Amino acid sequence: DVVEVNASDDRSPEALSSRIEATTQTLSSITKSKKPQCLILDEIDGAPHNSITILVNCVSGKGKKGRYTHQLSRPIICICNDLYANALRQLKTVALIINFPQTVTAKLSNRLSFICNEEMLHSNITALMMLCERSGNDIRACLNSLQFISHKTNDISIELIASKVADRKDTHKGLFDLWKEVFHLPITRKRG
Repeated sequence: DVVEVNASDDRSPEALSSRIEATTQTLSSITKSKKPQCLILDEIDGAPHNSITILVNCVSGKGKKGRYTHQLSRPIICICNDLYANALRQLKTVALIINFPQTVTAKLSNRLSFICNEEMLHSNITALMMLCERSGNDIRACLNSLQFISHKTNDISIELIASKVADRKDTHKGLFDLWKEVFHLPITRKRG
């Protein structure tokens, strides 16, 4: 059984600590499975430094007042977007780091084509490639867009993608670009 926790949402180190302990020390009580649970900590790069310290102590077998006396014998999977976040410096000393390259548009669009066929959506590869490009090859964004569109129609076209899917480059602007837009004063010419 898999237990997924958004590490940036569980802001208090105590909450994350109790979740780690509950997941790694017990078997699943919901499914009555004899298999151990697998803990996945998503967005670990957004977790507070104290939470990372607790995680490192748990993994290495260290802890205050004997709380974690044994080193874990099962992995904890941590997912991050920014491997070089300061909060992760301590975690990287005890972690096996596996980098995943960005998804290639051609592969993602082929997979989306397969999914469309399975879901009985009519699409063409050009429209799906446009969807991939507009989402920055973000798999979740593509699937969410397809799900949203499928509630309206079963035909996925270039025109539909162009009108319904926001271009990612428009949604991810830098801080200075946003400041320019917010604090831009229109130039007025004096009449005279």
